[in-house]
Amino acid sequence: MNSSKAFAPANISCIFKIYYHRNPRWMGSYGVGFTLNEGVVVEAEKSKRNEIIFNNEPINFPTVRSAAKRLTNRNLKINIKSKLPLGCGFGLSGASALAAAYAVNKLLNLKKTKKELGIIAHTADAENRTGLGDVVNQFYGGFCLKLKPSSSFEIITIPLNNINVYCRYFSKISTKSVITNIKIKNK
Repeated sequence: MNSSKAFAPANISCIFKIYYHRNPRWMGSYGVGFTLNEGVVVEAEKSKRNEIIFNNEPINFPTVRSAAKRLTNRNLKINIKSKLPLGCGFGLSGASALAAAYAVNKLLNLKKTKKELGIIAHTADAENRTGLGDVVNQFYGGFCLKLKPSSSFEIITIPLNNINVYCRYFSKISTKSVITNIKIKNK
């Protein structure tokens, strides 16, 4: 196999409370969010050097790089395509890490379970401070309620399906600036 593709949906967090832990694997959030039918498609292929591309442009994407490195030391080209913008609240860092993990697993026949891959993507998202609860929602899909920290990968799915959601973003916001804000942390 020369390449492998995978999809992960975008996620919108509606309400969340941060759950801090020293180990990024166990960091997460409580709250409510939902996935969209739009998201990212990732194609992974073996390469002579590591390269990550987002919508045809080379990008430094630590979350995706971290997820891939947890799976292999091999050089890979990871090509991400999305109709949605990065940094605007759609959880694309988590979606990109999750889809990359799925694609790399298939490409290299690593035989990891979907949950193992979800945990890898969640950990990459948390350690890079690009998200705390998106990946678990993207893993299950739908309208999700997290009563335990998202790192436990336990959710309650609320049966809301086929609802039109219209989204508009006004500007980018740094997730890292939100989840590392000391004022928010102490609330």
